[in-house]
Amino acid sequence: MPSALPVRTCARISPFATLTLTTLAIAALMAALPAQASHVGEDAVVDQQTIASNDQLLTALRQWENAPEAVRAARLEQLVQRAAARKERLSRLIERNPQVAVARLMPAPLRDRLPPAAR
Repeated sequence: MPSALPVRTCARISPFATLTLTTLAIAALMAALPAQASHVGEDAVVDQQTIASNDQLLTALRQWENAPEAVRAARLEQLVQRAAARKERLSRLIERNPQVAVARLMPAPLRDRLPPAAR
């Protein structure tokens, strides 16, 4: 009669050990990948630039509204430039983070105060 093959017994891995090994494997993979969180900082920079543009536009609007007729044309040019800069930064923010961009939109009553050239 042929001899029976030896039976191998496999050691069972506990669920805790499986979880630990999986966690270590994920950590090793994450450490090997380049950092991907830099966009968070970039989004914050674009948001801060948009906020600054909003503030500059509002300042220019107040100066234009309070300016005497003699200097109003010069103030209008400044207001148009500020509006264009804000539009550019807001467009960038819309591309990067639309939800934050919505929070940075100018309310309609305030937007209606802008002269047509600055809208």
